[in-house]
Amino acid sequence: MRSVWIALLVLVAATAQSAEIASVAFGRIEPILKEFVFTKPQYAELKKSSEDAGTFDPTSFMKTDDKGNIVFGKEHLQQASKMTSRFKVDKRVQDAMRRELVLLIESMGLKHGIVVNGDESDALLYSKMEIEDITQKVYQELVKRLQDRKPNQSIGGDKE
Repeated sequence: MRSVWIALLVLVAATAQSAEIASVAFGRIEPILKEFVFTKPQYAELKKSSEDAGTFDPTSFMKTDDKGNIVFGKEHLQQASKMTSRFKVDKRVQDAMRRELVLLIESMGLKHGIVVNGDESDALLYSKMEIEDITQKVYQELVKRLQDRKPNQSIGGDKE
């Protein structure tokens, strides 16, 4: 039994040493990844939901009366409802972007066996190997895949 454990440990160590590790700065590619996701027909409803949810203005809750007390009116309740809706839609958009990112990275034929989100400090706790940042490669691949599409939005999402 002991020899089985030793063989298993040697196999795991050899596999770990041979795996190429890379990182992607998700925040850096997020705007163009979102544009890429929203060009796909299967996300048309999600794109519409995202546009309909609009933006949330937290300063609208900072209204006070003469005595300095925070005042909640009908418009505040509408903003709170809008905020809840926006959070749900944003979560669905993030999930869609991560799904598409996995498919994109897999289709790029990279040599990396492990890709971590470089924006999350706890994505990888320890590695003896150097982690290559492939953010620029992924960004370029997204640009290539969007090159035939007429851009109606800038990378930041502002209407031109």
